[in-house]
Amino acid sequence: MPPRKQKTKSLQDLIHRHGDLTLEIAFIEAVLETSNENFAHHDGLEPKSLVVTSDGRRVPESVVGSCIDEIRALMLAPRLKELDKLKKVKI
Repeated sequence: MPPRKQKTKSLQDLIHRHGDLTLEIAFIEAVLETSNENFAHHDGLEPKSLVVTSDGRRVPESVVGSCIDEIRALMLAPRLKELDKLKKVKI
């Protein structure tokens, strides 16, 4: 089987994707920071807010932490990796 030919991207495509990625990364980082600040223990301080379900149950900090970690792993890390690859593209 012959090797796949990689789709050629224009400089404009790369610049556009770089811009999109930086915006997405900034927003995801802001969401994570806000979530940590408001809903998780940090710097020895209690969370500012509680998350309560519609039936009145408090969401435990372990669930908050695991959701924050999952957002970081599934949304932030891949974008950071892609941005790093874009920065290494030779023109």
